[in-house]
Amino acid sequence: MKKLVLIMLIGVFTLVACSDDTESDSSEQAEDSPAEETNQEETEAEVIDDADVPSEVIETADAFLSALAAGEFEQSTENFSEMMNTELDAEEMEDLWNQLNEQLGDFIDYEYQQTQQVDEFYSLTYQGLFSGEEVNLEVAVDQDNQIVGFFVTPA
Repeated sequence: MKKLVLIMLIGVFTLVACSDDTESDSSEQAEDSPAEETNQEETEAEVIDDADVPSEVIETADAFLSALAAGEFEQSTENFSEMMNTELDAEEMEDLWNQLNEQLGDFIDYEYQQTQQVDEFYSLTYQGLFSGEEVNLEVAVDQDNQIVGFFVTPA
């Protein structure tokens, strides 16, 4: 379970680090205009209709999970953002995937559940089925169709 938490933290750190630039830009704008500051609230994730999710975003997330399932770890990291690549290379991705399989049992399959959007980020949730447990596999994709986070949470 500790390793599962580590995977989630890597994803969270990566997503936060990638969104840092846009947040600082927003806060600089808010400092310039006090009226804008009161209108800027923290944006919450909102589940969006599947038809509103760009097909490229779905393809990026699906290709990532398919590559993981096939044991093609170099391919799985091809669409990582620059920040994600600095945090998690193909060898480390393989280690993490193997740890998941050790903890949860052999990987069996995954099935798309929903997509949430926060600003320019999409978080696609899949039900991941391992021989010992079901989990949520969340893949965060930015507006450039780059993977900026990978999260594993209890189902």
